[in-house]
Amino acid sequence: MKISGFEWDAGNILHLALKHGIEPEEAEEVFAVSPVFRRTRHGHYAAFGQALSGRLLVIVFEKKGGGIIRVITGWDMDDSEKRFFRGNTKGQMMKKRGNRIQEDPAEYYTKHGILDEIEEKPVEFALNEELREQILEGKRLRRLQNISIKLDPAQIVALKKVATMKSIPYQTLIRQWLAEGLRKELKL
Repeated sequence: MKISGFEWDAGNILHLALKHGIEPEEAEEVFAVSPVFRRTRHGHYAAFGQALSGRLLVIVFEKKGGGIIRVITGWDMDDSEKRFFRGNTKGQMMKKRGNRIQEDPAEYYTKHGILDEIEEKPVEFALNEELREQILEGKRLRRLQNISIKLDPAQIVALKKVATMKSIPYQTLIRQWLAEGLRKELKL
């Protein structure tokens, strides 16, 4: 299937940001940089891949009509998912469970993981070349709203140091920490 676009709304954007610290741009980047795709036993799909920042992510999604996909959830790969992605192991498959998910798919995969749910047979997806180029060139970035905040210069130096150690821009680090704080405060 050729992927021609992504369906984003407040629901999946907030879920990714607040529960997993993933920006929509990072999720899209996974599809642009040699992902491994698998179908789940519940009819969804999983993309294992790397964002341009170097983050290894699992993105669970569903097909919509006309080449559009909707991201359901995503997370940083754990060690077993990294091994699966890198091809060092096939991942352990457990007994097949029922085909229906009784709860919200985003919550289900967050609780149960993905490796026990995927089918071994690879599936084919590819981004429309124009969409792929837009993602890789950073032309699909959401418009973030600027705010002003006063920080102690020592805090800025410390932020930049931590961000450098994590190989991400310090503004991204601040957004991740803000999302983490919101998750805790809202008990998500």
